[in-house]
Amino acid sequence: MRKIFFFSAILMLVVVFTACEDDDYSFKPANTVRADVSSITIFDTSFPVNFSTSNTNVDEIIISGGAISERAVSISDQSGSATFTAADFGDAWKIDGGVRFSSTIDFGSSKSVSGFSISVVEALAAEVSAATMYEYDSAKVYLSSEGATAFSNMATVMVEAAVKNAEITDPVFEEVFSATNVMEFEKIDSIMGVDFELGDTIVYRVTATGSGYEESKTIELPVASKTLPGLKTDMLSTSSASFAFMPAKEEDDSDVGVVSFDAPAGFSSSDVMFIEVEEGAQVEKFAELDKFSTLVGIVDDATLVSSITDVMIGKVYAFKYTYMVWEYYGYIKIQDVQSTAIGDSENGFEFSYTQDVKY
Repeated sequence: MRKIFFFSAILMLVVVFTACEDDDYSFKPANTVRADVSSITIFDTSFPVNFSTSNTNVDEIIISGGAISERAVSISDQSGSATFTAADFGDAWKIDGGVRFSSTIDFGSSKSVSGFSISVVEALAAEVSAATMYEYDSAKVYLSSEGATAFSNMATVMVEAAVKNAEITDPVFEEVFSATNVMEFEKIDSIMGVDFELGDTIVYRVTATGSGYEESKTIELPVASKTLPGLKTDMLSTSSASFAFMPAKEEDDSDVGVVSFDAPAGFSSSDVMFIEVEEGAQVEKFAELDKFSTLVGIVDDATLVSSITDVMIGKVYAFKYTYMVWEYYGYIKIQDVQSTAIGDSENGFEFSYTQDVKY
Protein backbone atom coordinates (compact mmCIF):
# COMPACT_ATOMS: atom_id res chain seq x y z
CA MET A 1 0.00 0.00 0.00
CA ARG A 2 2.88 2.38 0.82
CA LYS A 3 4.45 1.66 -2.60
CA ILE A 4 1.24 2.61 -4.38
CA PHE A 5 1.09 5.90 -2.50
CA PHE A 6 4.78 6.62 -3.20
CA PHE A 7 4.47 6.07 -6.94
CA SER A 8 1.28 8.18 -7.06
CA ALA A 9 3.06 11.08 -5.38
CA ILE A 10 5.93 10.89 -7.87
CA LEU A 11 3.45 10.92 -10.78
CA MET A 12 1.73 14.04 -9.44
CA LEU A 13 5.04 15.85 -9.16
CA VAL A 14 5.91 14.99 -12.73
CA VAL A 15 2.57 16.33 -13.95
CA VAL A 16 2.99 19.55 -11.96
CA PHE A 17 6.55 20.19 -13.14
CA THR A 18 5.60 19.42 -16.73
CA ALA A 19 2.72 21.95 -16.64
CA CYS A 20 4.98 24.65 -15.21
CA GLU A 21 7.51 24.15 -17.95
CA ASP A 22 4.82 24.70 -20.65
CA ASP A 23 3.49 28.04 -19.22
CA ASP A 24 4.22 31.23 -21.25
CA TYR A 25 5.19 34.10 -18.97
CA SER A 26 5.99 36.56 -21.81
CA PHE A 27 4.39 40.05 -21.56
CA LYS A 28 2.24 41.27 -24.45
CA PRO A 29 2.41 44.98 -25.34
CA ALA A 30 -0.52 47.08 -24.15
CA ASN A 31 -1.98 50.23 -25.61
CA THR A 32 -4.90 52.62 -25.21
CA VAL A 33 -6.16 54.70 -28.13
CA ARG A 34 -8.10 57.87 -27.45
CA ALA A 35 -10.08 59.97 -29.97
CA ASP A 36 -10.78 63.66 -29.31
CA VAL A 37 -14.19 63.70 -31.03
CA SER A 38 -17.22 61.94 -29.56
CA SER A 39 -20.14 63.85 -31.10
CA ILE A 40 -20.84 65.89 -34.22
CA THR A 41 -23.93 67.34 -35.93
CA ILE A 42 -25.58 66.45 -39.22
CA PHE A 43 -23.93 69.53 -40.75
CA ASP A 44 -20.36 68.42 -39.87
CA THR A 45 -19.99 66.27 -42.98
CA SER A 46 -16.19 66.36 -42.91
CA PHE A 47 -14.18 66.65 -39.72
CA PRO A 48 -10.77 65.74 -38.26
CA VAL A 49 -10.29 63.29 -35.43
CA ASN A 50 -7.05 63.40 -33.46
CA PHE A 51 -5.79 60.19 -31.88
CA SER A 52 -3.37 59.63 -29.02
CA THR A 53 -1.76 56.35 -27.94
CA SER A 54 -0.39 55.32 -24.58
CA ASN A 55 2.34 53.10 -26.05
CA THR A 56 5.44 54.83 -27.42
CA ASN A 57 6.13 51.99 -29.85
CA VAL A 58 3.02 52.52 -31.99
CA ASP A 59 3.48 53.89 -35.50
CA GLU A 60 0.13 52.97 -37.02
CA ILE A 61 -3.43 52.17 -36.04
CA ILE A 62 -6.09 50.59 -38.23
CA ILE A 63 -9.60 52.06 -38.01
CA SER A 64 -12.68 50.03 -38.94
CA GLY A 65 -16.41 50.32 -38.41
CA GLY A 66 -19.43 51.90 -40.09
CA ALA A 67 -18.65 52.08 -43.81
CA ILE A 68 -14.88 51.87 -43.15
CA SER A 69 -13.45 48.40 -43.71
CA GLU A 70 -9.86 49.37 -42.88
CA ARG A 71 -8.15 52.74 -42.73
CA ALA A 72 -4.54 53.20 -41.65
CA VAL A 73 -3.66 56.18 -39.49
CA SER A 74 0.00 57.03 -39.05
CA ILE A 75 1.18 57.67 -35.51
CA SER A 76 4.17 59.79 -34.61
CA ASP A 77 5.14 60.75 -31.06
CA GLN A 78 2.03 58.93 -29.83
CA SER A 79 -0.39 61.04 -31.90
CA GLY A 80 -2.02 61.07 -35.30
CA SER A 81 -5.11 62.31 -37.10
CA ALA A 82 -7.61 61.29 -39.77
CA THR A 83 -10.46 62.98 -41.60
CA PHE A 84 -13.91 61.41 -41.27
CA THR A 85 -16.87 62.14 -43.54
CA ALA A 86 -20.59 61.49 -43.51
CA ALA A 87 -19.98 58.60 -45.94
CA ASP A 88 -17.92 56.80 -43.29
CA PHE A 89 -21.07 56.43 -41.19
CA GLY A 90 -23.18 54.79 -43.89
CA ASP A 91 -26.85 54.60 -42.89
CA ALA A 92 -25.93 55.75 -39.37
CA TRP A 93 -25.38 59.33 -40.60
CA LYS A 94 -28.58 60.77 -39.13
CA ILE A 95 -29.61 62.61 -36.00
CA ASP A 96 -29.38 60.26 -33.01
CA GLY A 97 -27.28 57.93 -35.14
CA GLY A 98 -23.60 57.13 -34.73
CA VAL A 99 -20.93 54.45 -35.07
CA ARG A 100 -18.75 52.50 -32.68
CA PHE A 101 -15.37 52.36 -34.45
CA SER A 102 -12.54 49.91 -33.69
CA SER A 103 -8.86 50.79 -33.55
CA THR A 104 -6.38 47.94 -33.99
CA ILE A 105 -2.63 47.95 -33.44
CA ASP A 106 -0.52 45.08 -34.74
CA PHE A 107 2.52 44.40 -32.53
CA GLY A 108 3.54 41.39 -34.59
CA SER A 109 3.24 38.81 -31.86
CA SER A 110 -0.14 40.18 -30.74
CA LYS A 111 -2.81 42.74 -31.56
CA SER A 112 -4.39 45.38 -29.36
CA VAL A 113 -7.98 46.29 -30.15
CA SER A 114 -9.94 49.15 -28.57
CA GLY A 115 -12.88 51.28 -29.64
CA PHE A 116 -14.32 54.77 -29.74
CA SER A 117 -17.79 56.09 -30.54
CA ILE A 118 -18.87 59.13 -32.53
CA SER A 119 -22.53 60.14 -32.20
CA VAL A 120 -24.56 62.38 -34.50
CA VAL A 121 -26.38 64.80 -32.21
CA GLU A 122 -28.91 67.59 -32.71
CA ALA A 123 -27.52 70.97 -33.70
CA LEU A 124 -30.71 72.84 -32.73
CA ALA A 125 -32.60 73.34 -29.50
CA ALA A 126 -35.85 75.21 -28.84
CA GLU A 127 -37.75 75.63 -25.60
CA VAL A 128 -40.45 77.71 -23.96
CA SER A 129 -40.44 78.99 -20.37
CA ALA A 130 -44.06 77.96 -19.68
CA ALA A 131 -46.32 75.17 -20.84
CA THR A 132 -49.31 77.50 -21.28
CA MET A 133 -49.99 81.19 -21.84
CA TYR A 134 -53.14 82.87 -20.58
CA GLU A 135 -55.57 85.22 -22.31
CA TYR A 136 -55.72 88.73 -20.79
CA ASP A 137 -52.48 88.06 -18.90
CA SER A 138 -49.39 90.29 -18.98
CA ALA A 139 -46.89 87.72 -17.71
CA LYS A 140 -44.08 87.27 -20.20
CA VAL A 141 -43.38 83.86 -21.69
CA TYR A 142 -39.96 83.34 -23.24
CA LEU A 143 -39.37 81.40 -26.45
CA SER A 144 -35.73 80.57 -27.06
CA SER A 145 -33.87 78.82 -29.84
CA GLU A 146 -30.20 78.13 -30.32
CA GLY A 147 -27.90 76.08 -32.47
CA ALA A 148 -24.25 75.06 -32.69
CA THR A 149 -22.12 72.83 -34.86
CA ALA A 150 -18.72 71.31 -34.12
CA PHE A 151 -16.78 71.97 -37.34
CA SER A 152 -18.90 73.33 -40.20
CA ASN A 153 -21.16 76.34 -40.73
CA MET A 154 -24.90 76.18 -40.93
CA ALA A 155 -25.57 77.76 -44.33
CA THR A 156 -28.93 79.24 -43.29
CA VAL A 157 -30.83 79.65 -40.04
CA MET A 158 -34.46 80.76 -39.92
CA VAL A 159 -36.68 81.35 -36.88
CA GLU A 160 -40.38 81.78 -37.69
CA ALA A 161 -43.62 82.20 -35.76
CA ALA A 162 -47.28 81.65 -36.56
CA VAL A 163 -50.65 81.49 -34.81
CA LYS A 164 -53.13 78.71 -35.41
CA ASN A 165 -56.61 78.12 -34.03
CA ALA A 166 -59.90 76.45 -34.96
CA GLU A 167 -60.30 78.72 -37.97
CA ILE A 168 -56.64 78.81 -39.05
CA THR A 169 -55.29 75.28 -39.10
CA ASP A 170 -52.52 75.86 -41.65
CA PRO A 171 -51.03 79.21 -40.64
CA VAL A 172 -48.57 81.33 -42.60
CA PHE A 173 -45.25 81.68 -40.79
CA GLU A 174 -43.52 85.03 -40.41
CA GLU A 175 -39.77 85.41 -40.06
CA VAL A 176 -38.52 86.68 -36.70
CA PHE A 177 -34.80 85.96 -37.12
CA SER A 178 -32.37 84.73 -39.77
CA ALA A 179 -28.64 84.20 -40.19
CA THR A 180 -26.24 82.74 -42.77
CA ASN A 181 -22.95 80.88 -42.54
CA VAL A 182 -22.78 80.61 -38.76
CA MET A 183 -21.49 77.89 -36.45
CA GLU A 184 -23.71 79.03 -33.59
CA PHE A 185 -26.64 81.34 -32.85
CA GLU A 186 -29.13 82.18 -30.11
CA LYS A 187 -32.51 83.94 -30.30
CA ILE A 188 -34.83 84.75 -27.39
CA ASP A 189 -38.32 86.26 -27.79
CA SER A 190 -40.92 87.18 -25.19
CA ILE A 191 -44.68 87.24 -25.73
CA MET A 192 -47.75 87.84 -23.53
CA GLY A 193 -51.22 86.35 -23.49
CA VAL A 194 -52.76 89.82 -23.74
CA ASP A 195 -51.77 89.85 -27.41
CA PHE A 196 -53.63 86.63 -28.23
CA GLU A 197 -57.05 85.05 -27.86
CA LEU A 198 -58.38 82.00 -26.08
CA GLY A 199 -57.91 78.95 -28.31
CA ASP A 200 -54.89 80.33 -30.14
CA THR A 201 -51.70 78.30 -30.33
CA ILE A 202 -48.41 80.07 -30.98
CA VAL A 203 -46.14 77.96 -33.18
CA TYR A 204 -42.43 78.69 -33.05
CA ARG A 205 -40.19 77.01 -35.62
CA VAL A 206 -36.42 77.08 -36.14
CA THR A 207 -34.81 75.55 -39.24
CA ALA A 208 -31.17 75.21 -40.23
CA THR A 209 -29.66 73.95 -43.50
CA GLY A 210 -26.15 73.15 -44.63
CA SER A 211 -24.03 70.56 -46.44
CA GLY A 212 -27.15 69.23 -48.14
CA TYR A 213 -28.95 68.53 -44.85
CA GLU A 214 -31.79 70.19 -42.91
CA GLU A 215 -32.78 70.14 -39.26
CA SER A 216 -35.89 71.69 -37.75
CA LYS A 217 -37.38 72.18 -34.30
CA THR A 218 -40.95 73.25 -33.51
CA ILE A 219 -42.55 74.21 -30.22
CA GLU A 220 -46.19 75.11 -29.56
CA LEU A 221 -47.66 77.30 -26.85
CA PRO A 222 -51.44 77.15 -26.32
CA VAL A 223 -53.43 80.11 -25.01
CA ALA A 224 -55.80 79.11 -22.20
CA SER A 225 -58.03 80.92 -19.73
CA LYS A 226 -56.47 81.91 -16.45
CA THR A 227 -58.26 80.82 -13.30
CA LEU A 228 -59.69 83.33 -10.85
CA PRO A 229 -58.14 83.47 -7.37
CA GLY A 230 -59.80 81.77 -4.41
CA LEU A 231 -62.91 83.30 -2.89
CA LYS A 232 -62.78 85.88 -0.07
CA THR A 233 -65.67 86.64 2.28
CA ASP A 234 -67.12 89.97 3.46
CA MET A 235 -70.37 91.56 4.58
CA LEU A 236 -72.67 94.47 3.76
CA SER A 237 -75.24 95.52 6.35
CA THR A 238 -76.85 98.42 8.14
CA SER A 239 -73.78 98.74 10.38
CA SER A 240 -71.26 97.92 7.66
CA ALA A 241 -72.73 99.85 4.78
CA SER A 242 -69.75 100.13 2.44
CA PHE A 243 -67.21 97.76 0.85
CA ALA A 244 -64.41 98.37 -1.69
CA PHE A 245 -63.10 95.78 -4.12
CA MET A 246 -59.92 97.89 -4.42
CA PRO A 247 -59.26 99.68 -1.10
CA ALA A 248 -56.97 102.71 -1.13
CA LYS A 249 -53.29 101.77 -0.82
CA GLU A 250 -52.12 105.20 0.31
CA GLU A 251 -53.68 107.82 2.57
CA ASP A 252 -54.16 110.23 -0.32
CA ASP A 253 -55.76 107.57 -2.53
CA SER A 254 -59.46 106.82 -2.82
CA ASP A 255 -61.21 103.48 -2.65
CA VAL A 256 -62.14 102.04 -6.03
CA GLY A 257 -64.90 99.57 -6.78
CA VAL A 258 -67.04 100.77 -3.89
CA VAL A 259 -70.32 98.98 -3.17
CA SER A 260 -72.93 100.39 -0.79
CA PHE A 261 -75.62 98.53 1.14
CA ASP A 262 -79.22 99.34 0.20
CA ALA A 263 -81.72 98.25 2.85
CA PRO A 264 -83.38 95.94 3.27
CA ALA A 265 -81.42 93.52 1.00
CA GLY A 266 -79.72 95.19 -1.90
CA PHE A 267 -76.57 96.99 -3.03
CA SER A 268 -75.48 99.63 -5.51
CA SER A 269 -72.38 101.38 -6.78
CA SER A 270 -71.31 104.47 -8.68
CA ASP A 271 -68.29 102.80 -10.32
CA VAL A 272 -69.12 99.07 -10.39
CA MET A 273 -71.55 97.52 -12.84
CA PHE A 274 -73.34 94.19 -12.29
CA ILE A 275 -75.20 91.40 -14.05
CA GLU A 276 -76.95 88.44 -12.42
CA VAL A 277 -75.60 85.09 -13.64
CA GLU A 278 -77.87 82.06 -13.70
CA GLU A 279 -77.11 78.40 -14.12
CA GLY A 280 -78.67 77.09 -17.28
CA ALA A 281 -78.53 80.55 -18.84
CA GLN A 282 -75.09 82.12 -19.19
CA VAL A 283 -73.39 79.03 -17.72
CA GLU A 284 -74.34 75.43 -17.08
CA LYS A 285 -72.63 75.53 -13.66
CA PHE A 286 -71.37 78.45 -11.60
CA ALA A 287 -67.93 76.77 -11.49
CA GLU A 288 -67.45 77.88 -15.11
CA LEU A 289 -67.09 81.45 -13.84
CA ASP A 290 -63.70 80.56 -12.38
CA LYS A 291 -62.39 80.60 -15.95
CA PHE A 292 -61.58 84.27 -16.38
CA SER A 293 -62.19 84.27 -20.12
CA THR A 294 -65.71 82.90 -19.57
CA LEU A 295 -66.45 85.57 -16.98
CA VAL A 296 -65.17 88.38 -19.22
CA GLY A 297 -67.27 87.13 -22.13
CA ILE A 298 -70.45 87.08 -20.02
CA VAL A 299 -69.92 90.57 -18.63
CA ASP A 300 -68.89 92.16 -21.93
CA ASP A 301 -71.92 90.69 -23.70
CA ALA A 302 -74.41 91.77 -21.03
CA THR A 303 -76.44 94.87 -20.30
CA LEU A 304 -75.06 95.89 -16.93
CA VAL A 305 -76.81 97.63 -14.06
CA SER A 306 -75.51 99.69 -11.15
CA SER A 307 -77.80 98.30 -8.44
CA ILE A 308 -79.28 95.00 -7.30
CA THR A 309 -82.33 94.56 -5.07
CA ASP A 310 -83.69 91.66 -3.02
CA VAL A 311 -80.62 89.41 -2.92
CA MET A 312 -81.13 85.78 -1.99
CA ILE A 313 -78.86 83.03 -0.72
CA GLY A 314 -77.11 81.34 -3.65
CA LYS A 315 -77.54 84.21 -6.09
CA VAL A 316 -74.46 85.09 -8.16
CA TYR A 317 -73.62 88.47 -9.66
CA ALA A 318 -70.76 89.20 -12.04
CA PHE A 319 -69.22 92.65 -11.90
CA LYS A 320 -66.80 95.00 -13.62
CA TYR A 321 -65.02 98.21 -12.69
CA THR A 322 -61.99 100.23 -13.78
CA TYR A 323 -58.90 100.82 -11.66
CA MET A 324 -56.44 103.30 -13.17
CA VAL A 325 -56.23 102.08 -16.80
CA TRP A 326 -57.15 98.45 -16.15
CA GLU A 327 -60.48 96.70 -16.07
CA TYR A 328 -61.25 94.30 -13.24
CA TYR A 329 -63.78 91.48 -13.54
CA GLY A 330 -65.17 89.24 -10.84
CA TYR A 331 -68.24 87.77 -9.27
CA ILE A 332 -69.92 87.68 -5.87
CA LYS A 333 -72.03 84.90 -4.42
CA ILE A 334 -74.59 85.54 -1.65
CA GLN A 335 -73.83 83.20 1.25
CA ASP A 336 -76.30 84.39 3.92
CA VAL A 337 -79.04 86.99 4.32
CA GLN A 338 -80.05 88.68 7.58
CA SER A 339 -83.35 90.50 8.09
CA THR A 340 -84.97 92.24 11.02
CA ALA A 341 -88.27 90.99 9.63
CA ILE A 342 -87.36 87.48 10.80
CA GLY A 343 -85.81 88.51 14.09
CA ASP A 344 -82.20 89.22 13.08
CA SER A 345 -80.47 92.15 14.77
CA GLU A 346 -79.99 94.04 11.49
CA ASN A 347 -80.48 93.84 7.77
CA GLY A 348 -77.56 92.69 5.66
CA PHE A 349 -75.96 89.84 3.77
CA GLU A 350 -72.70 87.90 3.72
CA PHE A 351 -71.04 87.31 0.38
CA SER A 352 -67.96 85.70 -1.10
CA TYR A 353 -66.12 87.22 -4.04
CA THR A 354 -63.16 86.89 -6.39
CA GLN A 355 -61.71 89.14 -9.09
CA ASP A 356 -58.81 89.54 -11.52
CA VAL A 357 -57.51 92.11 -13.97
CA LYS A 358 -57.97 92.11 -17.72
CA TYR A 359 -54.81 93.42 -19.38
